[in-house]
Amino acid sequence: MATKFVLPKEIICNTILRVTYHDTDQMGVVYYSNYLIWFEIGRVEFLRRCGSNYKDIEKGGIALPVKHCSCDYFKSACYDDIVRIETLLKELTGASIAFKYNIYLYPGGSHIASGETKHVFISTDGKIQRAGKRFYDIFAGCNEEVIIKCREPLANVNFL
Repeated sequence: MATKFVLPKEIICNTILRVTYHDTDQMGVVYYSNYLIWFEIGRVEFLRRCGSNYKDIEKGGIALPVKHCSCDYFKSACYDDIVRIETLLKELTGASIAFKYNIYLYPGGSHIASGETKHVFISTDGKIQRAGKRFYDIFAGCNEEVIIKCREPLANVNFL
């Protein structure tokens, strides 16, 4: 049975970005696979705002390859739209971590997509690692101030 870590509080991180021309397809809407890139942007900011980052995680000998991803599309985003990526931790076990994402037009809030990614913890030589406790400690250590700041939309300066 996999060890599941239950966090004492829900952490939701909001990231804002602007749709750039290269995000769109010939029809002028965001190309479907770019939503997965936006999930990554949300996940990276989630980790950063909780006091961690991929660079340090990888320096510690852990990688987080995607095991599963899904995305449901409800409405199109177009060039120059501003979107809000809501990222939350869905599940944390000894050997994996899963995130849930919702993407909204901003401001206004039209829900345009939602999805999930699941990642496994592996060592640099590709073997499964039990790193869930390490991540639990990072997230459980988030105080109310961090949680409130995570909920405030953060503009991704590379995209605005």
